[in-house]
Amino acid sequence: SLAFTEANIYLAHIYLHLENQPQKALTYAEKLVRLYPENAKFRELLIDNLISLKKYEEATILLGIQMKLPYAYYKIPALYFTACIEAEGRKNSGRAKNLFKECIDLSSKTKLCTDIASKAEEQLSKLK
Repeated sequence: SLAFTEANIYLAHIYLHLENQPQKALTYAEKLVRLYPENAKFRELLIDNLISLKKYEEATILLGIQMKLPYAYYKIPALYFTACIEAEGRKNSGRAKNLFKECIDLSSKTKLCTDIASKAEEQLSKLK
């Protein structure tokens, strides 16, 4: 039902972004992806959650799907999360810088996901 889905979305976001309890959020994010495997926004939420838990390989698998999506609306966050994995998980700051720049450039060009671009700029400044 719609209410069930909305509740799972809210709980995943609350636990992940407000309560800083990514393990609890994971239950809800995984459920959303299991119920709606084609929903790119739910997959994005799960990727964010997995990165918070430092489960970089699992996130990378899902990012492989996201990076193939042709729409900038999905590509911008995918670039951002891929850059985060390169910076945090793989300690590859050169690749991370390039991905953050690509994220920022695509957002600037399309005027989409400016919040993600701001986060990318912040992360990029930390790598310099």
